[in-house]
Amino acid sequence: MIIKCKSYFYCCFYLLLALATTSCWSTNSLQEEPTSEISFLSIREMIETALVERNIPSVSVSVAHKGLIIWEESFGWADRENEIKASPDTVYSIASLTKPMTATAIMTLENSGAVLLDSPIENFISPELLTFHEGSSQDVTIKQVLQHTSGLPQYFNYFYDDETDEVKAIEEVLQNFGTIVWSPGNEFVYSNLGYGLLGSVIETVSSKSLSTYMKDDVFVPLDMKKTVFDPDSKLGIAVKYDHDGNIIPFMRTDTPGSGSAYASVHDLIKFGMFHLNGEVDNQIQIIDNPTIKEMQQAPIGISYPDSVSTRYGLGWFLGETPEGVQVVMHEGGWTGASAMLKLIPSEDLAVAVTMNVFDSEFINLLTDEILATALPDSDLIPGSIYPDSTESFVLQNGRYSGEITMSEQTVPISIEKSDDMGLYAFIGDSPSPDPVSLRIIPDFVPRLPGHFLASLPVSLNDENAQRRPHDIFLELKLTDNGMEGTATARGQATPLRGNERQYFLLPYHITLDRNSN
Repeated sequence: MIIKCKSYFYCCFYLLLALATTSCWSTNSLQEEPTSEISFLSIREMIETALVERNIPSVSVSVAHKGLIIWEESFGWADRENEIKASPDTVYSIASLTKPMTATAIMTLENSGAVLLDSPIENFISPELLTFHEGSSQDVTIKQVLQHTSGLPQYFNYFYDDETDEVKAIEEVLQNFGTIVWSPGNEFVYSNLGYGLLGSVIETVSSKSLSTYMKDDVFVPLDMKKTVFDPDSKLGIAVKYDHDGNIIPFMRTDTPGSGSAYASVHDLIKFGMFHLNGEVDNQIQIIDNPTIKEMQQAPIGISYPDSVSTRYGLGWFLGETPEGVQVVMHEGGWTGASAMLKLIPSEDLAVAVTMNVFDSEFINLLTDEILATALPDSDLIPGSIYPDSTESFVLQNGRYSGEITMSEQTVPISIEKSDDMGLYAFIGDSPSPDPVSLRIIPDFVPRLPGHFLASLPVSLNDENAQRRPHDIFLELKLTDNGMEGTATARGQATPLRGNERQYFLLPYHITLDRNSN
């Protein structure tokens, strides 16, 4: 793509760490005829080659320019086993591309006066749902949650239909993991918990279920006829596959506002066209144009995990090309699905792509090439901008002692660094716990300025994490007396279930005080 969202790379990095023969053809849209003389022949060839070489089951593409769909086409199988072709109306899981839709729903409530973006989030939820280690309940606003600056940590939790684990209600999820770890309003930390929380706000304010509000007040007014939220039926939805061609069963998340939407590429381009100009045939303008523009503006004075060229507005990643042209986008991806919607407001151009396999690299390369083809006379230069190196703090020699706080217990932990022994952790309440070597995450991995990253090959005795094998990922920042941050359980794929199944990132609060010598 013209600019790769580096903060999205940051939030997906550990999913990527833990994470090529098919028949192909194309299916033209029956609803729109091509309205442009632009040739996408090279893009078609690129897709058809990828179906074979990257073992991608299907790709659906839609491109809109100046209010018209100029190309819409699908390639490959929506369902290989039953030989069902993909089409522009095939419904795909869009994962985190749900977030701009949830944000749009919040903005409909803001436009109607039902919510104020600067209101404390506690005005709309039960006060016991969040725990504050930084700031107070009055410090976290709806706008901060939309912008991923609320102080909530990274989180995901996936549940597969062929397994017995039950999806918990968002209220229980927030009680267990809704911890304000980072200073509200100061740092960008991509948090599915935040968008799960926004889903609860929508339900509270509208007195409707989240799926009903999304249908009645977003999808139907925007003429998005195939889009559904957390569907009960799997009929008509593209089958998800891993890179070996194995079927990924239907899966759910316990933060539905963050990733539970399913949409066709035709509906996605309609959503994108609305956010370009707000006035599209057969659509009702559910939010006004100033609000659309507000969603595409980033807050000032926020620390991001890498360079300032990547920002986040209200539900959208925001970037610039090397020439200074704004790019508004969101990517979605999890096991068995990739989706992308990218907008160039200055050119009134939108590109949408959906796939039924997770392949972030290819979907970024593809959108790069589509944009370059659609704007052949522009100065836009395709080419991803990857994360810059961000230095973490240097941990000084010594011993740091504290605890990891879980929903119903705390676990003692100490970290010790010395020239002789290196870096070790001691976990548990036994008098002499065995030392465990810490693996320091290299500085090229994106992080917030001054954050220290490491992993531990141990597990936590918490019922939420014990459902799957896991290790621990530490993200720490310096405090006056030591360190503070998160100890996150990273659920690992069970070998018998396939190596691409991802399960969870479950964050627990950790504090460490430096021991005096």
